[in-house]
Amino acid sequence: MRMSLLRGRLQLDVCRSIVQVSDQKVRLWMRELIQYLPTAAFCVGAWVFINGVLHDIFILLSDHGKRYDRDLLRSLMDGHILITCGAVQMIVFRGLRAIEPWALRV
Repeated sequence: MRMSLLRGRLQLDVCRSIVQVSDQKVRLWMRELIQYLPTAAFCVGAWVFINGVLHDIFILLSDHGKRYDRDLLRSLMDGHILITCGAVQMIVFRGLRAIEPWALRV
């Protein structure tokens, strides 16, 4: 009985030490991710914003831009959604730099 308790306690101590080591690795990985995340968010936001502007420009220059109809509005809305998403992503960049909780949720 006493031997099984000792063995169980030893296994529990080994499991705790493994969890502590893996917890430290996760914390280090999260620190690196938090340092890298604002830059990635800004790059993605700028990329999407620029693509939205270019999308609208090329839609207006193409045959769709020659006549005012539902297809033109739908295509322009796609570009405007890209612009809005890029702007929100760049706003989140400022929150991520300041490590604001709202920015991580967005």
